Amino acid sequence: MNMEISQMVEMYGNQAEEEIVNDLGIRKKGKKYYCPFHSDGKVPNLSYDDKRNQFKCFACGETYDIYKHYTEHYNLSNYEAVVKLKEKLNITDDTKYKKPKKTKKDKVNKKYDVSGLTEVSNKTVKYLNTRGISEKTIEYLGVKEKDGLIAIIYYDEYGENVGMKYRRPDKYNNSGPKYWSETNSNFILYNFNNIKNENSIIITEGEIDAMILYECGFKNVTSIPTGANSNDEWINTHWEYLKNLDEIILCFDNDGPGISGMEEVSRRLNNENKNKIRFVELNCKDANLEFHKNGKESLIELVKGAEFFGKDEYINVSKVERNIQKQKRKVTGFKAIDYAINGLINGKSTLITSRTSEGKSTFVNEVMINNIEEGNKIFAYVGEDTKRDFKEDLFLKIAGHEKNATFVKTLNVRPEKFVKKSVYDALSMWADKNLFLHHADDYKGWHHDKVFKAMERAVKKDGVKLLIIDNLMKILVTNSSEIYIDQANFVEKVTKFDKKFGTHTIIVAHAKKGKGKGYSMGINDNMGSSNIINKIDNVIAVYRVIDNKFDDKECNHDGIVEILKGRKFGEMVKMYTKYDKETRSLKEVLNADTSNERISGRSIKWKQYLSDDIDKNTYEKIEVKKGLENSPF
Repeated sequence: MNMEISQMVEMYGNQAEEEIVNDLGIRKKGKKYYCPFHSDGKVPNLSYDDKRNQFKCFACGETYDIYKHYTEHYNLSNYEAVVKLKEKLNITDDTKYKKPKKTKKDKVNKKYDVSGLTEVSNKTVKYLNTRGISEKTIEYLGVKEKDGLIAIIYYDEYGENVGMKYRRPDKYNNSGPKYWSETNSNFILYNFNNIKNENSIIITEGEIDAMILYECGFKNVTSIPTGANSNDEWINTHWEYLKNLDEIILCFDNDGPGISGMEEVSRRLNNENKNKIRFVELNCKDANLEFHKNGKESLIELVKGAEFFGKDEYINVSKVERNIQKQKRKVTGFKAIDYAINGLINGKSTLITSRTSEGKSTFVNEVMINNIEEGNKIFAYVGEDTKRDFKEDLFLKIAGHEKNATFVKTLNVRPEKFVKKSVYDALSMWADKNLFLHHADDYKGWHHDKVFKAMERAVKKDGVKLLIIDNLMKILVTNSSEIYIDQANFVEKVTKFDKKFGTHTIIVAHAKKGKGKGYSMGINDNMGSSNIINKIDNVIAVYRVIDNKFDDKECNHDGIVEILKGRKFGEMVKMYTKYDKETRSLKEVLNADTSNERISGRSIKWKQYLSDDIDKNTYEKIEVKKGLENSPF
């Protein structure tokens, strides 16, 4: 038989999609799938290309067809895979290749209606011409029209329409939305189908700006799909492509959000070995306005003269841009503490300290839980527990108080409480792509440089904004006689990291014994060099109350959390806590020692991730009586 493997793959057609999905258990969202070949990112990056009859992941770059499925998933030899394909297709040695016809299903496999798309009308052409955009650019970028609106189309690398935005062909008058998009659009980088093979690209903040730069002769231009401060999805989708580029020129708007957006993209994508991120310093608000006010040549020169981030060693104060944009909420979850330090501010660092077994890790785990619920992405270096024990403990803190959500099992000597499997699975989905664990046992000995490398990757690739190091003593495994100097240098490196990437890092560290448990600490009672305290922004101490006494005074609470240093506001606050031994969780006591005293509550929305076949009261599988599976009652 002379038929090529590629021809057999083509003859197999789109039945390959269903077969591979079922075999690998691939989850689908809209038209796309979550890639089974890599575990990073929360975005469904995997697409099935019905022209090439293969899957393609836009994050890790994996391509996967039915032939590869047989050789890799079923571990068949090349010969065995060909035999299996022949059997499935009923091919004999006399069979001649015949190009398969697309089925009706193949032709209408669209997420939204594209039947109303037409070429642009004279009215739209006239409007775009006033913006400086010619018919040639309109045609090249595939701009269409639908129901009298400009249709800006996002094409993937195969030229498929995967997303659409609309805009009225007239001047925006602040009435209604400026742009709106089709439901289920998958917004990737604009014009990606034309730039996918480029080694250097220019990224703008809007499609009109991209069009105007193309008009200026820059063919390698693209635009982000959403606002300047919404960069997670497109970076995750194009991660492998972006990190391998030789150069990226950012041309966002010349305003607070635009400058902040460029700084974030630079932090996440810059390769310090190549120093590849440059930015265009516009004189006007955006590229289109620059084009109209100062002319085409001025815009071309600005783009060609784009500078590297951080080039200047000093700057005229008049050039410092104001930025009072509200950051995404990131807090400890303890009201008194959050108000005093204004939450976990980007670019700052916090030290959590206590003596052995006084609750510093418990406090930090509560901070993790609160931030996962807020949708913040967290990198956690876990130095004490195994990853499995850490996860069990975290999930027990969340759901351990729920009726019927737990069971008791004796693993060694004493009985322990665990959450049920259905609860465990739901909580895993709740934390999915928002919590990334890094463990001390991943490598031995002096390894903090490797931890920083992992931290940087998590920030750049996954958009992590909160990092936790638990604990400082574990990460600096060394016999050095200068351990205190090593600690101070490590903390300084953390503070520089936070300023560079706009993150917030929490470092957990042991305190000196001092008077022992049940007594407060001073600002310099942290284990190690006092230089650590000088370098850090916030210092928070966690205490246990012993026998209802603290500092030799009566105390009716289980514990205390105290701010020893708050650089921004300088407020030294003390908060009382309640510890639950069964779930190993920590809660804030509100209005302590008053008639209105109460324990703070929290709402963690993990139950929405329970499987449909799980009873929400018992957390057990719903039993369906035989013979009633298809009953409407």
